[in-house]
Amino acid sequence: MKTIKVRDIQGKEILGQPIFNSNGVMLIPDGTVIKKDYIQTFLDLGVEEIQIKEELYVGIDYDEMVDEEVKEECYHLIKDIVKNQTKGTPAEDVEIGKVTEEILQSVMDQEEVFINVNKIRSSDHAAYEHAINVAALSTIVALKLQIPRHSVKEYAIGALLHDIGMTFVPAVFRNEFDDDLGNSKVEVVKNHVFYGLDHLRKKDMYSDMVLDIVRNHHERIDGSGYPSGLIGTNIDRGSRIIAVCDTFDGMVFGVSDRSRVYEAIEYIQGNCGKLFDEKVVKAFMDSVALYPTGSIVITSEGDTAMVHRQNKGYPARPLLRLIKDKRGEVYNKYILKDLMKELSLFILDSVENIYPR
Repeated sequence: MKTIKVRDIQGKEILGQPIFNSNGVMLIPDGTVIKKDYIQTFLDLGVEEIQIKEELYVGIDYDEMVDEEVKEECYHLIKDIVKNQTKGTPAEDVEIGKVTEEILQSVMDQEEVFINVNKIRSSDHAAYEHAINVAALSTIVALKLQIPRHSVKEYAIGALLHDIGMTFVPAVFRNEFDDDLGNSKVEVVKNHVFYGLDHLRKKDMYSDMVLDIVRNHHERIDGSGYPSGLIGTNIDRGSRIIAVCDTFDGMVFGVSDRSRVYEAIEYIQGNCGKLFDEKVVKAFMDSVALYPTGSIVITSEGDTAMVHRQNKGYPARPLLRLIKDKRGEVYNKYILKDLMKELSLFILDSVENIYPR
């Protein structure tokens, strides 16, 4: 690697080390192909020098190669998410998983959609993974609701691009959406729905269903959401679906203050009919395998257990087979714990992440 001045960027350089803000949040990952347009962005961030890969690689046209690599990465991520969500589930759900993959891959083959997904990825890798997660979950839920496939495809596009407006929000604010920001800065973050809407409208390539999702995915059915305080079915159906999946993934896999899976489920269930559409919540609970059959989990009593079977409609409360106690001693007996009966027992964590990260 070599160090160069930001003002000397020619374009096509390959970033050798990631760029972080003062809070330690990664803004631009290593391996990013640098464009001249980035010069002012770097300077605004106070970055005057960057590390790039060896001179041998500078000036090569990487665009097409990078695009194919990102697309392949996206395909693998989609497959892993869908596989985890349909593992150990009825044949009906396995079939839904196959259709979900088909829909999402066909969506990613649309050049304009892919360009915008790649824009998200270049801006914030965590946001990119969040977009893929929400798109996969939303597609599964929409198919479970027996929504026509052509509409599901539009919902998938909307889910992938629901936070595209965040790429226009100053990086320092993106992961700091709380009361500490102050009202004026919170409004800047909230405006991402308008930034995204404006960006996609200029393309003149997206359906009203997609644009509605970008604008309304933070609306809540009791009117407490933004930007318009819409109530009930005045919120488009796609946004009502994305709202549940976006909330769940943001709580469990967000950048900071992550919730445990059962906490996110309790929040969504507790706000069913208040913040979230009842039919959507039911479909979400029926279709999502939060702890896939065969996965290893840690219980609130400290036991290590294997998920033995799903309890349909209650993804956070499967039937468990105990493997080891809290001291690490292996159980010699075949012990099953049904979390639908053991109401004081719950899953604290999984040994591996539910979604590969």
